[in-house]
Formats: sequence, C-alpha cells, structure tokens
Amino acid sequence: MDTTIRRNDKCVIGLPRCDYVFSSTRSCFVGYGFVTSTLEMSILRHLLEQRGIQPQEAGGTRTPGENAFCVKICSKIITSQFCIVLLNQDQIDGRLVSNANVNMEYGLMLGFNKYVIPFQRAGETLPFNVAGLDTVIYEARTFEQHAAAAIDQAIAATTPEPGAHHPPNEALFLYLVSQGWALADAVEDKAIYQLGAHLGFNLLVDMSGVRYTFLGSNCLAAVRR
Repeated sequence: MDTTIRRNDKCVIGLPRCDYVFSSTRSCFVGYGFVTSTLEMSILRHLLEQRGIQPQEAGGTRTPGENAFCVKICSKIITSQFCIVLLNQDQIDGRLVSNANVNMEYGLMLGFNKYVIPFQRAGETLPFNVAGLDTVIYEARTFEQHAAAAIDQAIAATTPEPGAHHPPNEALFLYLVSQGWALADAVEDKAIYQLGAHLGFNLLVDMSGVRYTFLGSNCLAAVRR
C-alpha cells in the first residue's frame, strides 16, 4: 500500500478549506439506506468491529457552526481506510427505487478513489450510471459469508506494510489533522498569525475554520475569532 500522505486540498462543496487526510483512520464508512438495510448493517458492524475497524455512518451529532455534509459524510469518507456501499433499493408506492443519498455517497467514494466494496441484493437492478461497475451480489442467507471475505480482502489491500512509517513532520501533520487541526494560511490569516509569529508560534485552524490555536515548542494557547 502507498503510505504517502494525501490531503484533500479542495472542498467538493466550495467551503474555504479542507485538510482531511485520506485513509488516516482505521475506519470504514458504510453508505446504506436506513430503512432497507438494517439486517446487513448489524452484520457489517459486527464484522468490522471484530477486525478492529470502526464502522462509520452518515449521522451523529455535530458542533454548531460546522457543515453537516462535511462532518457527517464527506470527512468520514475521506479519512476512512476503505468504504462499503449497500446499493439496495427502497420500496416506494410498490416500486423499487434507488436511494439518492446512497448513490451520492457512492459517487463521493469513487471520486475520492477510495477502496469500495459495493453490495447488490440479488434480483435488484442498479441505475444505468453504475450498472456497469462490479458489485458483490448476495442473498440474505449468503450476505455474512460474502461480507467477511470482502472485508478481509479490503483490509489486506489497504493496510500499510509492516515497518512503513512517516517522516517526523508528516507524522506530526497526521496527528494534528486527527485532532481536527491544520496549518493556517499565513497570508490569509496574517493578522492572527503575526500575534504569535515573533514568539516562534505556528498558527493552526480547526476544520470548521472558526477556531485558531497557536502551536509552539513548549506550549499551546487557543484564541477564538
């Protein structure tokens, strides 16, 4: 596996900054329909946790001022080790209809070049724009077997080789991002940057862009806008 650190430099919805690091957490983002895939999700959660992988889903609480799409979906896909998508269809007025949210999440996974395990329930068809992609076709009785094999393969393909390590500056950057911080732009945030520059501080900004921290060799100090 390539261990080069790769940041998402441009936000897909046009927010000012995005410094999330690809594959920086031992997690798996799962895109699924909340109504149609409850059985599959209970199995996936068990299989992932059993292997030390944290299941991530579109949901949870967020801090006021943060963008819901970024916090609940996009950042989780970027930082996940690999992804799973359940392309099961919803039943609406007696018709099987593709879940728009799930397909949007699938598009993000593909656009970010993530390792994706796409599951397709036997007997269901996919929208034309993804119908040509490979999927793991399953029935209820075979899902756990297929899922276990696919997850093991994904872990093997996305886990860094033994002995792989990051240079100290990259390791520090990974740690900061894992804590929700990134280096601020010294030009864009010049006024705040200069408050600590003469003391040798670096200026950090959180992922929402509304909270700053000065990082020095011996101490941390925080200042809010």
